[in-house]
Parts: sequence; C-alpha cells; structure tokens
Amino acid sequence: MKKYLGVLLPFVVLFSLQTRAQSNSAFVSAADQDLTIKTVTAVPFTDNIKGIYANPLYKKFQELLTNDKSWSYEALPDKTVTPLDLDENPNAVKGFLNSAKAQGLFSFRITKGPKGLNGKMYFFVGSSGMPLLQEELSDYQGFEIADLEKQVQRMYEKIKSRLPYRGMILSRRGQEVTINLGFKNGLKNNDEISVIQILKVNRHPKLKFMISTEKEILGKIKVYKTDEYLSFAYVTYEKEPGTVQPTAKLLPQEFIQYAEPVVQNGQVIPGLENRKDRDLSYGDNPREWLPQQAPQYGRIAILAGLGNYSISTNLSSGSIDASTPMAPEIAVKGELWISSEWNILYNIRQSVFSVSNPLAGSTPGKLNMSLSSYGVMGAYNFLMSEDFFGPKIQLSAGYATYNSHSDQSTPLAFTNMNYGGLVFGLLGQFPLTTEVPMDLGAQFNMFMSPSMSESTASGDSSKSSINQFGFFGVYHLKSRFKIRGEINFEYYSSDFSGAGSGTHTSTNTTQKMTSIMGGIEYLF
Repeated sequence: MKKYLGVLLPFVVLFSLQTRAQSNSAFVSAADQDLTIKTVTAVPFTDNIKGIYANPLYKKFQELLTNDKSWSYEALPDKTVTPLDLDENPNAVKGFLNSAKAQGLFSFRITKGPKGLNGKMYFFVGSSGMPLLQEELSDYQGFEIADLEKQVQRMYEKIKSRLPYRGMILSRRGQEVTINLGFKNGLKNNDEISVIQILKVNRHPKLKFMISTEKEILGKIKVYKTDEYLSFAYVTYEKEPGTVQPTAKLLPQEFIQYAEPVVQNGQVIPGLENRKDRDLSYGDNPREWLPQQAPQYGRIAILAGLGNYSISTNLSSGSIDASTPMAPEIAVKGELWISSEWNILYNIRQSVFSVSNPLAGSTPGKLNMSLSSYGVMGAYNFLMSEDFFGPKIQLSAGYATYNSHSDQSTPLAFTNMNYGGLVFGLLGQFPLTTEVPMDLGAQFNMFMSPSMSESTASGDSSKSSINQFGFFGVYHLKSRFKIRGEINFEYYSSDFSGAGSGTHTSTNTTQKMTSIMGGIEYLF
C-alpha cells in the first residue's frame, strides 16, 4: 500500500500545483475592472417637446438592449427622472448604476431646433460616473419616429464598435475557454483572438469621454467551435500560467491584407513616393494631413478703433464742454471656458487723446486725457441648440471699473474720476446662415449703485449712474481665427451736492463715448 502511495503522491502534487496555478486570480487593473460590462441599463430619454420623441424612442431602445446578447439589460424603476446635466453629474450616474446593479448606463437627449433635430447619446461606465463614449445627431431633417429609431440604433451600434474590446472570456477549464462571441459577430473556426488587459483609459481633458486606451496582451486563443453568440476556443499562448482568466477582454485580429507587391521579373513594385510622377500626387513639401482639433479652452480678441468722446461739467461759474471725434482705442477681451455653460470673462481697454481746455483763463490750453476700463465677470450660457457655437443667451455678473484722468489745469477744469461697482450683463448671439459664416449679437451692461471717487471733490456727496450697450459681428475665417467688429455706446453721469474742495464746485458731470472697433479673435 505504501508503495502505491509513494508512486501516486508526485502525480497528485503535480496536478494540484497545476490546478492552483490556473485557478489563481491574475492581477486585473482598475481600468479593466471598470470596463467589465455584464449588465447595462438606460435612463428615460428626454427632449424639449414634452416627450413626443423621447418616450417612443426610449421604449424602442429598451427592446434593443433586451435583444442584445453582448450583455444583459436591467430596467430602472418606473417614474425615474433623468437630470438634464447627467453628463456633468457623476453622483447621479453612480446612483442609477447602483439602483440597477449594472456596469453601463445609456442616456439620450433629443432637441428640436431651427435647423432640425439634434441629439446626444452618452454611455457611462465605471466607478467615476463620467461618460465613456458619446455619439451625436446633428441637424437631422427627418421627423418620423421610424426614421429616428434607425438613427438611435445607428448611434448605439457606433458606441459599441468604439469600445476598446469586442468580447470577454466567460469561463476557463484547462486550456479550453468559452467566449461571448459567435458567428453572428463575424467569428469563424480557426480564428485567432488576442486576449488583452486594459491598463489605462485616456480621457478628453475637458469633456472627459474616452479618446484612447493603453492595453497589454495577455495571450492568444484559437476558435475551434462557434455558435450564434457563443464560441469555444483553446489557449495557444499566455504570458504566465493562469493569466488568461474569465472577464479577460478579447480583441479579434483585424489587420489589412494586401496583394503580393511583386511583378513577374521578381522585383518589388515601387511605392508612389519613388515614382517619377510623384510630384503630381504629392506636390511640393508634402506633409501628412492631420485634422485640426476644435477649440476647447477659450478665446482672446485684440481690437483697435476710434471713439467719439465728450465730457460736460456744470461748474458754479457755468457749464464747460470738451470733446474729440478721433479718440484712438485699444482693447483686449477674453473668455475662459470652464464648461459649455460656465465661462469666465475679462476685458481691458485703453484710450489716450487730447482736448481743448474749455475753461476761460485756465492753462494749459490743451489737456491730455486717458481713459481705461477693466472688468472680470462670471457668465452662464443658455444654449439654444446642442452646438456650443450656435445661438445662445449669456447672463453674467462681476466687477468692473472705469477711470477718466485729465491734466490738472489752473484753474481746475476737469477732475480725475474713478468709477467702479458690481455689474450685470446680458448678451445674445446667433449665427446668420450655414452659407454665411458670420455671427451677430448685442450686449448690455447694468451697474448696481456704482461708486465714484475724484482727485478733487466736486461736492460733499455724489450719486452716479453708468449705462453700456453695444452690437458686434464675428466673421469666421478659420476654425480658430475670426474677424470681430464692434460698435459700443457708453454713458457715465455723476450728480453732486454740497460744496466742493477749494474753488472747484460742480453740480453734474457727464461723459459719453461712442466707439467703433475691429480686430482679430483667436480660439484655443
């Protein structure tokens, strides 16, 4: 008996070690775990026309998910409400995923605009609650439900095709594995499939959806039997014993095949770059074509122009006025896009000119003047379509200053005046047509109880008011460069009461500025 045990013991130990090696769990990255999708769900679709499109499209989409063999579908509870900002609300996404016990979540919003129907479909995956993929429907002219169902199915299939893998290993026994792909997925016997692990998901810096992934090849399998949505294969290669495990991702080899580049005399057919007529195709200084990325972070505009400026002061001795029709101006304006809705605005403007001294007996006869204004504001955009660069209404609030400085004459004609205060803004902008790449807009700023200080007090107390409004046009030269033109109207008024400093006492001072400016705008 002991003799037989001594013979069998090495085989038992060897078998147990091999089984243990195959059953040990290999290291799985956090990114790979997030992308292990077995169950999906979908929040109710939304639209801007009381569910006329959203409700029937949502029912059709539920049928689509139910019939898909790639994963199982778990419906959310009835009367689930979908937030409009779901793509920017990761906590809500995680709540929906936990409620359905799912690893993937679809959402879709369709809006009816002046050019047609627009829609965005998002696919959320992972513990972060951020969107993994998105597909868009832009200015679609069809309005029939049946046509829109096809568009929704097309967007769904495009999202699936952009996933960084095509299937998963369901189980393993020895060298044999079962996978969730079949001949309905284009698989056939003797196909070789790479087994991969996803190490990292690279996301868009602003919009957060996936732009690429970093993968590691764990091994390869070869298919020997296929069913509709199921296949059987055996492991032909793996980095270490037991590396290929259930939930490992699959990536079929989809290489491009070419005919043999050999002519009858045995020479290799030359490429286009080596032929004598290469210049007809390549031209001078050929370079690889690369698509230009759309602006993502903001814009800056540099403007210059002329203004018609006038100032009027009611002194105790009488009224004095000064003006110039040619006041040169420069301005810098910018926006920083925190998101598609929230922006930070800033502007700087300077003007330097001279006017005749209107006060009789006062010297010097010419007064040099400088105007400057600065402002920083936060803004919220109400987008009228899915396009960020489409029609919109913008509400803003912040702090702005206006400074008017003049040479100090003897006797004193004009004081240095500094305005500042909380400002609220309203802006509207819309594109003309698709044929004319131009936007038109208007803006209005209202100051709330602005403060005013002077170098020499014109009275004991003062009350000021400021009005600013203007119109602008933007012509699109390229995706990042635009020509901008503006016409602006400004009015500053201060009423004084009581006695001023020294001999300078006035009851009212007003300043008016009408300016026309133009320049270049760069989007980055």
